[in-house]
Amino acid sequence: MALACFVAARLVAECSGAQSEDAAARVARSAGAKAWLGTLALPTSIRAPVTRCAELSVGANHVAAGKEIAGLAAAAAPFLDAPSKAELDALAALLGG
Repeated sequence: MALACFVAARLVAECSGAQSEDAAARVARSAGAKAWLGTLALPTSIRAPVTRCAELSVGANHVAAGKEIAGLAAAAAPFLDAPSKAELDALAALLGG
């Protein structure tokens, strides 16, 4: 659970600044992450937001990514410790979510 949240956060963190990777690299990374996330036994409440985070990482819409990370943080709160949730909340705030 925590690793899935970390991967989603790492992917959308790129939305906070200038995109240094080309679009093809972002698409490939998103596809790889979604494939890996699909192999995990995640609660239904987590699966959708974590997948949407991977999908949103392809673009540069930081506000949408921030809202999705905020949603993921809320859904994952029962499963995460306080510092982990705080990191997701801080990323959501940074992205404007």
